[in-house]
Amino acid sequence: MQNDPGPGCTPGIPEKDKRFAFSCEPSIIYDFSLSLQQNDTMTREELQQHIIDILVQDFEFNNPAPNDHLRDVHGFDSIDAIELLAKIEMLLGFSLTREEKEQAMGIRTISDILDYIEIMASKRGLAKS
Repeated sequence: MQNDPGPGCTPGIPEKDKRFAFSCEPSIIYDFSLSLQQNDTMTREELQQHIIDILVQDFEFNNPAPNDHLRDVHGFDSIDAIELLAKIEMLLGFSLTREEKEQAMGIRTISDILDYIEIMASKRGLAKS
């Protein structure tokens, strides 16, 4: 994991020292470098709510559901996708490679976002048993 807190970090806030984790299955915990509180644990449902909060606050979604088509239902466009990827990088605590960003092109729903985050976390060794 890089020491760089990632794009969009506010100077003066020690974001790189913040940590949280989420669990997709009872035996798997994903440890991320950026969170509101040190060593929190997030279930997939809590992560989903966190992503929904981002979509509502930053992208002005109204009542998003996990399987809503982001573009068709909420008008999510390519600029929004770039901004969301930056937020995902902050969440994960590392910059995504070009190949990893290209994998995100298949995201169509909130459930797809969660799956993508799980894959990226596992790929980078953030999963803990």
